[in-house]
Amino acid sequence: IRGVNDSPEHAKKLCRLLSGMRAKINLIPFNECPGIDLKTPDMEAILAFQEILVNNKFTAIIRKSKGREISAACGQLKGEAAKI
Repeated sequence: IRGVNDSPEHAKKLCRLLSGMRAKINLIPFNECPGIDLKTPDMEAILAFQEILVNNKFTAIIRKSKGREISAACGQLKGEAAKI
């Protein structure tokens, strides 16, 4: 999530937390949706985050989003009340 957990410092903290463990990390960029003010990180930030993890010997895969255009991607599914 842009500005929440996408900084190089967050990546370094994650490396420290997982130090000594074998881990495969799925990086799933936040999927924006109406009514939520959170934003998707810029691709530059995602790649920098991944690079820090990889340089610390972790497997880090950036997951591709599907369904974003119809608000059906991971984290976007929610119900809406019908307006009568």
